Amino acid sequence: MTTIAANGTYGATAVATKSAGLVSSMLNSGTINIAMNAFSGEGWDGAWKAGIVGLATGAWNASGGFGMVKGFGATSDIGKLAGKLGYQMIGTAGNSIGNNWARGENPFSKVTLGVGPVNLTLGKGQKLLQWKNNLGNIATNVFGLGNLAFGGKINFDWENLSLNYTGGIVDKFYDPQDWSSGFGAHSVVGNSGLFNDPTMYPHELHHLWQSRAFGDKFLLNYGLQGIGAMLMGGSFLKEYNYFEDQAYGSYWW
Repeated sequence: MTTIAANGTYGATAVATKSAGLVSSMLNSGTINIAMNAFSGEGWDGAWKAGIVGLATGAWNASGGFGMVKGFGATSDIGKLAGKLGYQMIGTAGNSIGNNWARGENPFSKVTLGVGPVNLTLGKGQKLLQWKNNLGNIATNVFGLGNLAFGGKINFDWENLSLNYTGGIVDKFYDPQDWSSGFGAHSVVGNSGLFNDPTMYPHELHHLWQSRAFGDKFLLNYGLQGIGAMLMGGSFLKEYNYFEDQAYGSYWW
């Protein structure tokens, strides 16, 4: 998710197998969903339902919607974007509907629908824009916009509906003369060297769409991937972290 590379280098990483990565993503997502259900006091009936929803969410998101995120081979820019948006929309709406079911509520009473950089809320009596299901989007964009006051820059990528923030404070921590750095959860943030490495920005876009499909649970899922990687002798941000394997390898499944 956070990628740092010395200028002129971009190291390979030890990888987990695709099947192991998919299974770990499913188990992590299921565990997180059960835990969040337990904290809300829903009881055992809600717990097993939440687990099923989490497993399905993990499978969908880690596999790129079983190919949908790639537009099922689309070659046009519109077709590619449609595939990514479909992956995000089904991921967010499916998880939301499933969790309503797990809580014993009307599955369609309050549905989160992710559309690029924003999550919409659908349902009778619901406000279309709500902050509670946009925490990640709000945090990264507030940082990026605030960074403009310190010399940062902003651009918009229409092919990915992505606000990208570079330079400013980030350059103070990662000198672009020596490093290219990027962070791709919810928005793409990096130092002024983000676009200098041809593999860096696509790497962060991979995480961007992962985070859009997972919503605000992405960092929790990423964290469990990192812990699992460390237990296997890898590192939190690189070796054996399946989300990193996917981004470094530019594949979904």
